Amino acid sequence: MKRLTIGVDPGNDSAGVPLWLDGRCLSSATVHPWTENAPDLLEWPEGVDEADVYVEVPQHGGHQSRGGVHWAAGMLVAQLCAQIRIRRGRVKKVRPDDWRMGALGTKDVTKKDAERAAKCYRKPINSHDEAEAVLIGMYGEIQKGNEIR
Repeated sequence: MKRLTIGVDPGNDSAGVPLWLDGRCLSSATVHPWTENAPDLLEWPEGVDEADVYVEVPQHGGHQSRGGVHWAAGMLVAQLCAQIRIRRGRVKKVRPDDWRMGALGTKDVTKKDAERAAKCYRKPINSHDEAEAVLIGMYGEIQKGNEIR
């Protein structure tokens, strides 16, 4: 059975969500989780009914770890669970330095760098949240041992 990899980059106003399968980014979207349903904005492949989810969490806590970002992440994961089966333990929290190093080989990545890199795997990219989510999903694929294509 094949399992999707879903990256989530939650933000205060919007979030990025891509779907990866077998080393390829199939679909991605910029979602406004307070007014949009993430599953409606993505193109879901047939024959896949499980997923691993990689969600970015703040590097060092602080003000970003409170409020809207965590609520947005929780809401997105709940929306995704309504679309596809995500088993307990399949939601992984990822710090920015970890996915940046794993996906790009460096921790020093600007939002523009992320957008340029993500466009190699998915076009169009509609926001920096979507770009970073594509790279978070790519990191998840690498963690699962899939070759990126």
